This record gives sequence, C-alpha cells and structure tokens, in this order.
Amino acid sequence: MQFIRKTLALGAILLCASTNTFADGVKLNEYYSVEIKKLTATLDSGPHELTINVTWNFKTNPSASDYIDSNIIISDIKKFLTEYPSKSDFFEVVNHNLTSFLINKFKGLHGITVKINVPATKLDPYNHYTMVEATR
Repeated sequence: MQFIRKTLALGAILLCASTNTFADGVKLNEYYSVEIKKLTATLDSGPHELTINVTWNFKTNPSASDYIDSNIIISDIKKFLTEYPSKSDFFEVVNHNLTSFLINKFKGLHGITVKINVPATKLDPYNHYTMVEATR
C-alpha cells in the first residue's frame, strides 16, 4: 500500500495519488494535489496574481510509469497561461481549456480538477474562482 505524503516545494503543496483495490474488497482512492501560489497571468482584462489548485488521480492500479512529476504539470500550466492566445477570455473559459489540455496530455490520469482562484480587483471587487473537473 502506498503512503500519502505531503511535500512543500517551489511554492507548491503536493499530495500523492492512485487507486487500489485490496483482496478484502477495500478500495483505496488516492489523490495528488499541487497548489501554485502567486502565479501572475495577464488574462481576463488585466494582470492577476492567481492561486491554482490542481488535483488528479490515476487509473486503477497504476504502474510506476503512470506517475507524473508534478513539476512537469506546474511547468505546463505556467506555459499554457503565458502563451494563452485570447487574453480577454473569462477565467471560466481559460480553465475549461486548461483542464482539457491537461487531461488530454496525461493519458494515465483517471481524472483531474483545476481550481483557479482570482483575487478581487478594482473592476471586479470580489474574490472568485473557477473550478473544472474532467474524468475518463
């Protein structure tokens, strides 16, 4: 049985993930999560300092090769947001596209949830977030 570990690295909080079924019929669902803090993105009418939470789980009984280095996902998210073509899209649209990109890139995933936390601005005086979940 795998253990759940928490690690703090590069401003990201990590939590290990997989799904296993044991001989006694007990099903173990494990998740891996990363929190990216203070990520600046110029989207949705201006620059924003975002916090992004990403949680994913793997298909049942994953092999060692199914596991993903979270730094790769963090790098992909940063690159995706930097190169996002339509800077005026609402964060809901950006998140939809980001989540679709990630689930399609990482074939060993059973599911992924992306939550983008957007702090208040002068134009939009309330903290808000968008959360998108994709599963296979």
